[in-house]
Amino acid sequence: MSTSAASTEYTGWQDVYRDKWKWDSVHWGTHCVDCYPGDCPVRVYVRNGMVWREEQSGTLPVIEEGVPDFNPMGCQKGASWSQSLYGPDRVMYPLKRAGARGEGKWNRISWDQALTEIAEVIIDSINEVGSSSIVQEGTPEGGGSQGMRRFLSVVGGHYLDLNGSINDFSIGLQETFGKFSPTSSADDWFKSELILFWHMNPVYTRIHLYHFIAEARYNGAEVVNISPDINPSHTHADYQVPINGASDPAFALALVQVMCDENIADWKFLKEQTDFGYLIRLDSRRYLRQTEVEGKGREDQMYQWVPGKGLKLADRGNMLLKGVDIALDGVFDVKLADGSTVQVTPVYALLKKKLDEEYTPEKQFPITSVHPDTIRMLARKIATKRTNIMLGYNACKFYHGDLIERTMCLVLAASGNWGKHGTGIRCWAAAMIDGTAIAMAKPGPGAANSEIILAARDAGVAMMKAQDPTM
Repeated sequence: MSTSAASTEYTGWQDVYRDKWKWDSVHWGTHCVDCYPGDCPVRVYVRNGMVWREEQSGTLPVIEEGVPDFNPMGCQKGASWSQSLYGPDRVMYPLKRAGARGEGKWNRISWDQALTEIAEVIIDSINEVGSSSIVQEGTPEGGGSQGMRRFLSVVGGHYLDLNGSINDFSIGLQETFGKFSPTSSADDWFKSELILFWHMNPVYTRIHLYHFIAEARYNGAEVVNISPDINPSHTHADYQVPINGASDPAFALALVQVMCDENIADWKFLKEQTDFGYLIRLDSRRYLRQTEVEGKGREDQMYQWVPGKGLKLADRGNMLLKGVDIALDGVFDVKLADGSTVQVTPVYALLKKKLDEEYTPEKQFPITSVHPDTIRMLARKIATKRTNIMLGYNACKFYHGDLIERTMCLVLAASGNWGKHGTGIRCWAAAMIDGTAIAMAKPGPGAANSEIILAARDAGVAMMKAQDPTM
């Protein structure tokens, strides 16, 4: 795998290329950056002790026959990483500000001086104010951040929540599903029939995975770019939907209104997989609870209404109705344990009323600037195709951004686009069973101790696969 790097006598322009393609050794490498999933495998060509060239060289297996694999995994940012490695802007040693803040003047100092001055400030702060005055703020340093967190725990300091600092956290998904990353693997995009770029620009931000979207289009999928700007991803879309910034909830609710109004919603999914059939008290606008009806039981036990039979306890362990039909509309009288009677109605009935009154395609138009015909066209496509929403880290940075994401989830619920191949909504796609998550489990420093932890991780993966061979 090695070739001599000795120089040769120049005989023509061809020698420039011959010299460029000479190296001393070749190694496997990757780049520890915030791509999810990332860590793309690259071949690193070393010459005279320096990284001379990098190229994407994935040798990843075929996961499913008929579905494209992840190869080659990489992008031009990774291929040019060595320029940063040897670039003049890389900080290689401690620097101390020499001028005014923001002036950009720095002096190099020794590690001893830097560590001593920082330690003195920490000690003074603890003595004068208290340990709670020591706060870490900054970028995610991968495995190194765990050591800093351990140190702060020892001295009684604080480290800020990364999601609170930069808000790369889909709180709307967390509120809806109880998980913030209910994401399928990227190769599942290939099975989509309709892909919505929504608060995401994957041509720029998912370079190493974008081929799955291009391959899905070759497989017959359509792509819709929902964005107020003409970004790079719009070139690869079948439809560009220019929308006013932050008006996404009105847009999403109008899509749901059309699905319900035209009777193209997935009613079975809505009854079994959402709370649309749960009963709401009209006097308090709260769920009807078992403790109210029976005077005992659970606060988190809700009810549904079966036409011709009346109240039914909503199964808390299995949402499948197994042939039992429940009402999504109507007003019903229920006698409570205290002898009083209240009127109740399903969640869906209240939502439908609001949608019809406030979020028809025509009524959303002044808010979003999306034409009503476009709303109806998209709603019909979403309701009849395996739809995947490509969600980025933008919506969660808006004030009330959780509501943007929750209305996206409502679109998927109304169309039954969940729990099937080629459907769902994506944000992060990272398995936190490596790197940062296991660094502090090492019994000591060194590669040998890392191997112990990696072996334990592999054993855990094997155990999960034994329990579920489909994983």
